[in-house]
This record gives sequence, C-alpha cells and structure tokens, in this order.
Amino acid sequence: MREAYRTKRPPSWLARESIAKLLIPLFFCLGALVLYTSLYQARLLPRFIAVWGLAAVALVLAFNLFSLTFEFDLSVALIFAPPIIVNEIFMGIRLIVRGFNVSTAAPKPAGGKVPLASGGTRPMFFTSKRSRSRLHARMKP
Repeated sequence: MREAYRTKRPPSWLARESIAKLLIPLFFCLGALVLYTSLYQARLLPRFIAVWGLAAVALVLAFNLFSLTFEFDLSVALIFAPPIIVNEIFMGIRLIVRGFNVSTAAPKPAGGKVPLASGGTRPMFFTSKRSRSRLHARMKP
C-alpha cells in the first residue's frame, strides 16, 4: 500500500543534481578567487594569507574538475579540502583579533586636501598629532 504513494524521481531531477554538483563548487571557487585576489592586491591582510587562500582554492578547483571525469572516495576529498578550511578559520580568527590593515584601507589624498562632490576641496582633518591634540583639548570640559 505504501508503494502506491511513493513517486519515482523524474530523470530531469538527476540532470539538475549533476548540474548542481558542478555549479556549487565552481561558484564557491570563483568567489574565493575574487576574494583572495582582492585581498592580495589591496594588502588588507598579510599577503601570505591571500597566497595560501589562492593555493587552497586551486586545490579545490582541481579536485572538482577531476571529479567530473573520475570517481573519488571521501578520503581523497579530505586531502584537498583542509587547506581552504584551515585558511578560512585562520583568516576569521585573525580578523576578529587584529582586524584589517587600516593604513592601506584608505590611502590619504595627495596635498592634504579631500575632494568634495561639488568640485572643491577642504583641508583634511587630523593630518598630524598636533592637530589631533588641539581638537581633543578643545573637546575636554
């Protein structure tokens, strides 16, 4: 009686499953490549983290491309996955503890002037320790 209520999966479901098995890791790898490339160029984190991430993404991408033609066990996947897993955990902990390298995050404009949307410029605040100390002295009650 229960078999009458069970429905068989249509063949189109199998096609969608095989496409999903390909696209999910592919988009993960593309996103990770964009992330680690931009971290490398912007120098927001030490470069060894970005290089480590790029190498780990290359391993994951190679595994996924090889898995299209060859059948691998889980033990083989466990060889290729740990570098990216450890990298992302390390990067997360480092960002929580130390944050970004702020000196490269927002470069100061040349000439000490900040451009305005109206086309003019205004003096940049906090250009020296002296101006910061003056402002803090004025703010004290």
